[in-house]
Amino acid sequence: MLNGAPTFLGIVGDDPRAYEVKLELPEGWKSSHTPLAPTGDAHTYTAPDFDTLVDSPIFRGSPQVDRFDVDGVPHYLVTLLGENAWDNARVARSLQRVVKEQRTFWGGLPYRTPYYFFNLLTGSRGGLEHRNAVTISADRWLSSTRGGVVSWLSLASHEYFHAWNGKRLRPIAHGPFDYEQENYSRALWVVEGITSYYQHVLLARAGFYTMDQYLGTLSGAIAGVERTPGQQVQSLGEASFDAWIKAYRSDENSVNVLFGYYTGGSIAGMLFDAEIQRVSQGRRTLDDVMRAAYRRYGSERGYRDEEFVALASEVAGADLSRWFRWVIETPGRFEYQPFLDWYGLEFEQPAEPKPPADRNPDPVDPPRGWLGVDTANREGRLVVTGVRSDTPAAKAGLSVDDEILAIEGYRVRPDELARRLGAYPEGAQLTLLVARQEQILSLPVTLGAEPRQTWKLKLRADSTDEQKARRERWLGTSK
Repeated sequence: MLNGAPTFLGIVGDDPRAYEVKLELPEGWKSSHTPLAPTGDAHTYTAPDFDTLVDSPIFRGSPQVDRFDVDGVPHYLVTLLGENAWDNARVARSLQRVVKEQRTFWGGLPYRTPYYFFNLLTGSRGGLEHRNAVTISADRWLSSTRGGVVSWLSLASHEYFHAWNGKRLRPIAHGPFDYEQENYSRALWVVEGITSYYQHVLLARAGFYTMDQYLGTLSGAIAGVERTPGQQVQSLGEASFDAWIKAYRSDENSVNVLFGYYTGGSIAGMLFDAEIQRVSQGRRTLDDVMRAAYRRYGSERGYRDEEFVALASEVAGADLSRWFRWVIETPGRFEYQPFLDWYGLEFEQPAEPKPPADRNPDPVDPPRGWLGVDTANREGRLVVTGVRSDTPAAKAGLSVDDEILAIEGYRVRPDELARRLGAYPEGAQLTLLVARQEQILSLPVTLGAEPRQTWKLKLRADSTDEQKARRERWLGTSK
């Protein structure tokens, strides 16, 4: 697989100019595939400009190839490294349903030339969108089960949604690119976050999720967001703008100071959808906003942040600038109640522990204490690998790379920290002996209670007919 951006060179300021790519395949390699235009000569392609050249991946070798058509346009699933393990035809049949669902969502395909799903089965998981293709890396065994196929489709659904949201409808800074400078935007939560929201919504509408399965996926995303202390420090707008210097350069403290615009943006998109419906009294949804934005800004120009806010307010029939200011541009926890009330949902409350039904005169054990620290066994040493803010460990002053030697004067081995802490109740005051850069320290700590909120969504038993109808409109199923 050739990725154009790190492969091809162009002359600065000398565009547009056409490019020709001629491939010489090693013996035994049977074919080449790319969204670049074929010239008619074997394995030779052209691009009208540098943007097209670097945004068109090229696959060479002997891949599995399956074709399906949507609206008369050929779509190809091209898979490498799946021999004797990957059922390409099975996945292609399901992928066609996803393409049709997204075509229906947007009102038509944004391209008339062949579209490619390049599937590189390296065992890792990831994806990259292009204007007329996506590149996916995945596990070769996913096609053997229905759940595995759906897992692969969720990634494909995300990257394919970018054919509209990201590659055509995009922030003004994201194309045409200035390849000599960083291209800053505060709207990556729209490009990636709203895409992450719809990748699962549209799978549900296409029949790949039941209501319970979708709510389970959504619950996991909410839990991930709410257990990220960085949500209180960095806004989604700041997370988008800082992507160049922070998003892909994480360290042990990133969880405390950074907020991800993928998952965080997906939950913001979910709340945004419910808010549009609420203020428009159910007449408009985020679907309507995205389609209107695509019609207005899905061209060569792109949109400015304030234009996207203004368009959303226009479609909803209400000023949403305050909502954007508080949810997108201000750090802090999300407010879920309007969303829950709109759809007739609630968070499942953790069950209180029940006392044992016996005659043992001993009192019931109090809740176990919690330190709230991540550790690893490094060559027989119990080493701290992560300390989240607002935990007993953080308040005690534990730091990454500290070695925990003892608790209350007793040596603690790397494999027994949880058992040893389990002997102490919430509120217990202990002394930790740690080694930090060859210095031995005694750190007093007060154990806390482990957070019990699961953020698990469920349908309210007293959901009204109106709430059930909203869920049906949202996901295509009210069950």
